[in-house]
Amino acid sequence: PVGEIRVQKYPPYRIARTKFTDGGGSSFMTLFNHIASNKIAMTAPVEMSYQNVEAEDLRALDMSFLYENPTIGQTGNVGEVDVEDVPSRTAISTGVRGEASPEAVQSAHRLLKAWLAEHADQYVADGNVRVLGYNSPMIPEDKRYFEVQIPVREKRAGEPQRDSQPTGAQ
Repeated sequence: PVGEIRVQKYPPYRIARTKFTDGGGSSFMTLFNHIASNKIAMTAPVEMSYQNVEAEDLRALDMSFLYENPTIGQTGNVGEVDVEDVPSRTAISTGVRGEASPEAVQSAHRLLKAWLAEHADQYVADGNVRVLGYNSPMIPEDKRYFEVQIPVREKRAGEPQRDSQPTGAQ
């Protein structure tokens, strides 16, 4: 739900990943051409990872398409695309309605960071912030839905309290 924070657990999955370039248009087409040439179905969401989320010039690091299941195709490098298996993981997530603008991503990130600080006795950040996009460009901006997530792991017994910043975020 929009504005609600949830702890999401994900099973292992396979992705096709490429560097984020030119506002995402060429990255999207690189990934689309990869799945089309390999007869792989288009799925949702599209995943984008971010570093330095608080930076004024917020930019995605990479874009990934999720495969329908982890048995399709093979892992490895195919031109500008890396096909990888992602292990099971947990993330805190909040839904957002509208365009995934830098301001919207940063606002959702601040909400997640505050939640993580409140639950620092249970969870620690464990990866770069990511955005999961669910809609085609044909959907009006005010109707679009995306999630902002911080990968987390459960805090280990006896582990000292530390900053709740996600890895790579400054």
